[in-house]
Amino acid sequence: MTRTVTRTSLVSLGAATVLTASLAGCGASAGSAAVVGGRRIAVSDVQSATVDVQQYVGQDMRIYPTRMLNFLAIGPYIDDLAEKHGVGISDEEARVELAAKVPHPSQAGVDVIRTNGELAGLQQRLGPEQASKDLSEVAQRLKADGLEVNPRFDGSPDQNTGQMMFERPSWLAPTPVQQPVLAP
Repeated sequence: MTRTVTRTSLVSLGAATVLTASLAGCGASAGSAAVVGGRRIAVSDVQSATVDVQQYVGQDMRIYPTRMLNFLAIGPYIDDLAEKHGVGISDEEARVELAAKVPHPSQAGVDVIRTNGELAGLQQRLGPEQASKDLSEVAQRLKADGLEVNPRFDGSPDQNTGQMMFERPSWLAPTPVQQPVLAP
């Protein structure tokens, strides 16, 4: 892959998270994390991508399923834009990049790495101002196609930074922390 996908860009890439303002928590069909214009994104795909990307970036960085869902939702739109500007990344290139740390990556993990690399390529090729304009158009396309998100994956964008704020909905019980049992 001539364009190296950096691990830090997965967690800090603001352009991708700005698009999450289009994510409307309208509900999704059973087993779906989201439905975008009739395209179903399975909960299992979000989980696989989260595991793969977490392994790829290492345990020092926290990878959120909501962010992985964002990448999976916008992926086809970013692919089109990246192709248009000559910064598209093939599945094989993304698979090779991911396989450096993840021996058997899922297709969802490959999709996230490809989308992330294309976003980085777009920002580099177009510059921040033009990339922002093009990503606004992508957000409008996403909104027009309709996006239904399972409330389990809903997040809200911070109005100042565009970064997603990850809050546990009040109807979800906190997950108890398992304490190790020490043998006598």
